[in-house]
Amino acid sequence: MNSKREIVRNIPILNIAQRLGIRINKNKKALCFAHREKTPSLSFDPRRNIFKCFGCEIKGDVISLVQMILKISYRDAVQWLSDEYLMGRQYNTVGNRRRQLSPTISILPRKKETEGIDGNPDPEVYEWIVDTCILGEIAKAFLIGERKLSESTLKSLRIISIEDPRIFFKDLINVWGAKRLFAAGLINKDKIEPGTNPFTTFIWRSPVIVFPFLDQNRRIVFLQGRRLDKGDPRYLNLGRVRTSLFNLNMLAHLEHGQVVYICEGVTDALIAYQSGLNVVGVIGAMGFKNEWVNYFLNYEICIIPDRDNAGSRFASDISNKMNSIGKPTRILDFPNGKDLSEFVIQGGKQIK
Repeated sequence: MNSKREIVRNIPILNIAQRLGIRINKNKKALCFAHREKTPSLSFDPRRNIFKCFGCEIKGDVISLVQMILKISYRDAVQWLSDEYLMGRQYNTVGNRRRQLSPTISILPRKKETEGIDGNPDPEVYEWIVDTCILGEIAKAFLIGERKLSESTLKSLRIISIEDPRIFFKDLINVWGAKRLFAAGLINKDKIEPGTNPFTTFIWRSPVIVFPFLDQNRRIVFLQGRRLDKGDPRYLNLGRVRTSLFNLNMLAHLEHGQVVYICEGVTDALIAYQSGLNVVGVIGAMGFKNEWVNYFLNYEICIIPDRDNAGSRFASDISNKMNSIGKPTRILDFPNGKDLSEFVIQGGKQIK
């Protein structure tokens, strides 16, 4: 986790609330910025440095307060706090927008966040996770040291890691709550029973690398965790949320007729991406869904399977689905029965 985040979380929340234009009464209450009301229901707890509205149930710490009011990402909220409070700047650039704030700023009521729907992706929660975390040293040792991936590749595909899941989970559930996280597939219970440890419901209870899956509009619609310890299963997917194709957003930039490579798994897709290929990754040997065929109607298709029985099933399944609509495919083979990872890690250079 980023140390800057830990520093700005301790900035007094009352100071920041007033800086954002929230008028707090002597009882440390204010009119909520997220819904219209006449009686203050937004309460601040200076000792714990948090806020909660007893009208609409939003809650969080000083970072999430900035995030909600300014409608910016978690990462930008951390940077705003650092610039505005720690460095004493009057202005801060967020994205391409320059913001100027004063204690008398007019804050428009913000619409209450919609709750997640069980089984559907929750891009807002997933984006928060990716913005909150960085790629830690243990993950770098594996991805860069062992898998020979470059830091620029990992940054481009927004790969992050959670190397202290307990600390991370405290922030996660505090910001989003159990019901929203359950619907997003991140915990396995929608209600935490009194006396139980909420962390036991988290799907990533050991250190993981997290791979974000973006759709063609660059929304994060799925997350996959890859364990950094020796435990099984190695890959931990969201519960109840439909899988997607890894790197699907790449198709938005291709011209008709270009070659698209389809890999089994994210790791091989990362290697193919770094090698300059237009690639998507599929979770599981039989994970390619019929409706995904429509994504590839305008492109040539090349399948990169693993060199095992599961890989053979993977290639056959996709070929059959493509052939059912008259779409030809070809299969990429590597010398000496190697799969893509082995070929590249052992010094193979050219992939066609």
